[in-house]
Amino acid sequence: MTRGLTLLLAGAALVGPAAQAAPADCMSTDPAMWLTSDAQRALRTRLMGYFVCPDDAVNGPLADRVACNYFAGKVIADLYGFDDFALPGGGWMTANAIASEAASNPAWRRIGGASDQAALTAAARAATAGRPVIAVKTGSPGHVALVLPGDVKRSGTWDRDVPNSASFSLDNVDKAYAFCRLSYAFGSANGVILYERRAS
Repeated sequence: MTRGLTLLLAGAALVGPAAQAAPADCMSTDPAMWLTSDAQRALRTRLMGYFVCPDDAVNGPLADRVACNYFAGKVIADLYGFDDFALPGGGWMTANAIASEAASNPAWRRIGGASDQAALTAAARAATAGRPVIAVKTGSPGHVALVLPGDVKRSGTWDRDVPNSASFSLDNVDKAYAFCRLSYAFGSANGVILYERRAS
């Protein structure tokens, strides 16, 4: 059985010029910055299809209720052909396990921390060059987001130029998005590590 997860796309009022909308609200403002080609439009359409998830709370790939791992793992497997984050018995690693795998698997290269502008720019370039790129932060729970093709854009909340990205969390559906600034996925750049997948 599948359940369509409806995103709340209504715009929120901004308190001041430096205020930033909620993540889902970015879907009404940010995508136009990156939807500059047929390839980008096709990628966004495909990513939106992943917002429909299996609804099996016991045995399904979302049983751990941390859907960001399903989203990141499945997209990397489907779009790039790498199943590095798949579990042997089916399903996907948790965000914390993805962080550990990316750090220890020689197929993945640490670009740097998201508090470093050079790392953010390098992550955007790697994604634009067609390599899988993730941003991951460990915790309870951890979180992982995908870095997508496109130039960096200014984030007022991080006070940095940040990459295009996609993020999804089942327990926070209003925070799900595709084609928004990476700063929408994490409250702070601190502790967020960027990795790229090397060519096989």
